[in-house]
Amino acid sequence: MPYPQNFETAKELEVIVRENGAIPATIAILDGVPRIGLTTEELENLARLGSQARKTASRDIALVMAGRENGATTVSATMYLASMVGIPIFVTGGIGGVHRHGENNANIRLERKSGILIAVPIPNEHSASGSLIESAIQQALQEAREKKIIGNAETPFLLARVNELTGGASLSSNIALVKNNASVGAKIAFSLAQLQKHSDKSDMC
Repeated sequence: MPYPQNFETAKELEVIVRENGAIPATIAILDGVPRIGLTTEELENLARLGSQARKTASRDIALVMAGRENGATTVSATMYLASMVGIPIFVTGGIGGVHRHGENNANIRLERKSGILIAVPIPNEHSASGSLIESAIQQALQEAREKKIIGNAETPFLLARVNELTGGASLSSNIALVKNNASVGAKIAFSLAQLQKHSDKSDMC
C-alpha cells in the first residue's frame, strides 16, 4: 500500500481497535529494536519507508536486529513478538491455511505453544468481483513466474500487480477487509480478557 494511504489506514485501524474495547499495539522492528506499539511519528516513518523496510519473517528477526535494520513483520514474526509480551490476539489482512471447526478450542486447554486461526470473510458490500480478481491473480502469477520473482519479493509483487490490473478494486477490498478484521479481532480480545477476569475471580473463591 503506497504512502500516505498506508499511514492513514494504519491510523484508522488503531482507532477501530480502541473503539471496540482493545488497546492497539502495532508491531515492527525499528533500527534493529523490536517494537510492540508505535507512536504516531514512528508509524508514519515506517509508512514512508514502505517496501524499503525489510519484510521480516520470524526466521529473519535476529538478522534484522543484528543489522540494525527496519523490519515490517510478517504473520510469523508478529505472532512471535506478540507472544513474548503476552499479547494473545493479533489481526492481519490475510493468511493461508484455514482450518474449520476452530471454535472447539481444545488447543487452549492443552496449553500448547501454538495459535488458533480465526478467518473472517470480507463484508459483502466491499467484495470485489470474484472473476475479476481471479483473472488478475492468474495473470500476476504468470508474470511473476516469467520474471522469476520468488521468495519475499513475490507477495508484494502480486499484491501490487493485482491492484494495477483491477484498477484499484483489490486494494479497496483489502482495506475494507483489514478494517473489518480489526473490529472483530478487538472484540475477541476484549471478550477474552473479560473471560480471563471471570476465571481468575472463580479461582480465588
